[in-house]
Amino acid sequence: MEELLLSFLMWMNRMQGISDVPSVKAMGWESKGQWTSSLNALTFEATSKSIVEDCKKNPDGFVRFPVVPYGAHEIFIDGKKSLSFGDPSMKTPNYVVSSPILKCEVFEGASSLQWRATAYSRYYAHIHSYPSFVSRTPLTRLFGETFYIGSSIGLLVLAIFSISVLYGKESNRLMFSLCSAMVLNATYQLALILPAFEIEMPMRTAHRVGDASLGLGFACVMYCFWLERLIPSFAFRLHMALTALAVPFWLFGTTGDTIQFGTSLPMLSVLGGFVSASFRLLRVFRGTPSLESAFTCLFSIIFVLACANDILVFTGSREGLTFMSIGLLSAFLVLMLAINQRMTAAYAERDYLRGNLELEVGRKTAMLNKKSSELEEAMNNLRHTQAELVQSAKLASLGTLSAGIAHEINNSINFVNGAITPLDKIVAKLATVSPRDYEVAQKLLRAIKDGVTMTVNIVRSLRQFTGLNQAKLKEMNLKEVVHSVVTILSSKLRGEYQVKVEFDPDLTLFGDVVGINQILMNLMTNAIDAMPSGGTITVKAHRDAHETVIEVSDTGSGIPEGIRSRVFDPFFTTKDVGQGTGLGLFIIANEIKKHQGTISLNSTTGEGTTFRMRFPRHASDLEGEAA
Repeated sequence: MEELLLSFLMWMNRMQGISDVPSVKAMGWESKGQWTSSLNALTFEATSKSIVEDCKKNPDGFVRFPVVPYGAHEIFIDGKKSLSFGDPSMKTPNYVVSSPILKCEVFEGASSLQWRATAYSRYYAHIHSYPSFVSRTPLTRLFGETFYIGSSIGLLVLAIFSISVLYGKESNRLMFSLCSAMVLNATYQLALILPAFEIEMPMRTAHRVGDASLGLGFACVMYCFWLERLIPSFAFRLHMALTALAVPFWLFGTTGDTIQFGTSLPMLSVLGGFVSASFRLLRVFRGTPSLESAFTCLFSIIFVLACANDILVFTGSREGLTFMSIGLLSAFLVLMLAINQRMTAAYAERDYLRGNLELEVGRKTAMLNKKSSELEEAMNNLRHTQAELVQSAKLASLGTLSAGIAHEINNSINFVNGAITPLDKIVAKLATVSPRDYEVAQKLLRAIKDGVTMTVNIVRSLRQFTGLNQAKLKEMNLKEVVHSVVTILSSKLRGEYQVKVEFDPDLTLFGDVVGINQILMNLMTNAIDAMPSGGTITVKAHRDAHETVIEVSDTGSGIPEGIRSRVFDPFFTTKDVGQGTGLGLFIIANEIKKHQGTISLNSTTGEGTTFRMRFPRHASDLEGEAA
């Protein structure tokens, strides 16, 4: 498997025109022109005398050595080792993107320079040029060590700063992913320069840790881009799939080439993701140009260019400095600026709403006032409708009463009519006075008198029930009120019905005669309906220090517990359609409220129901209400 991967990597090198030895023939250098395999690595050796002469002519100059990624350098002057840069045995980590710099002053009295480069893996066994003389200090160490240290510190500081800024303002997923990406990429950069910290670990372990940190860090970056909708979903899913495929190579690869193959897998998707994000940010910049948007686009372009440059350098496609330290900082600045732009837009919207809050409140208040006016008008209409319904219910009750009264009057008239005809016959035959005839005539006259008396009583009860020719509020005898209601309902109380009156005959109640009659009439009517086969209606009353209490009980079927709270609602009825209006108890409750009283009920299913009414004893409040 590893040989197959190595063949693939070397094929990639050949496709890029990369050879194992320097492609530029340097004057004054002698070498075998090939890499030599050793126990743990590959070596390349070269010797030069001319470069020593150049240094002697310019003692203030320097000798610049090419970068061998993950490699080591050994320098010999006249056969004696003068400098070692890195560990050729690969038992300790080497610099990845740095190389030695030799001052020309060390060549005083020397005649030759021997250079041995050791490559960590077959993939990195390539160089573009031989060491060369330069008059100024090369920047290899600056870009290969100093910038990486500074960038790592910057990323760790940014991670802490991000937590302090984003905590509680952004989702935990975004904050955790962003900070994890910064820490992982800082770990990768530190892994490139482990010799600067004198950390002891095998080169392969350092390679494994560095590349795994880079891959996972970029996975977190792509996740943040996806959360910010800077890349499409398919690009994010592709990158995560490639990263998951690379994990086994990082963890279980036994050679540097295997580990490097895993690192190469997601690189193209990273570049593609950043290019996609850059285009989206450019569109934002074109839509709403700002300095912040300009910097976001600039940092995005810097990262893409830095990535492209470092990939070419690491693969050996070109020789030059690496800019990943700058590129990674740019990448996270892009993310931070993108998040900040979104947060700024959210805060701008909040400030707009806050600034226009007074206008919004005024507008909403006007709408509420309008709705309130409409509701008040609807309530007034409802009150009128309710009054009409109550009046209609009263008229319906009076109609029922009228029908009963008409029936009773008709009975009385029948008494009279039935007696008048025989009386006429007997009187016609009374040519002479007969004791027997006189006795019969007396009986018939008594029947006439009884019928007339009954009619008078019914009419008197009707007048009392309707309050005709009476004041609206008065002190009334409660027994007379109950008697008048029972008289009017006498047609319904025939049969197995019994009415019990249990209170002081002299007990009085101050109030509206018509209203009290209506209350008792409706309660007793409901009691009769609750006892279709007959039963007992009991009216109790008593007076305490502050109230007059009246109870109307029946022995009917009772009211189910589930509907007891609704019986006083208008139009609520348990009777069949056409049998009841559902206004009886509603009218009772309103009438008692007018009397500033209260009503409650106690019912037991199968045993009966008791309605308890409490009326204020003193009349002053009612008189004020009536006025």
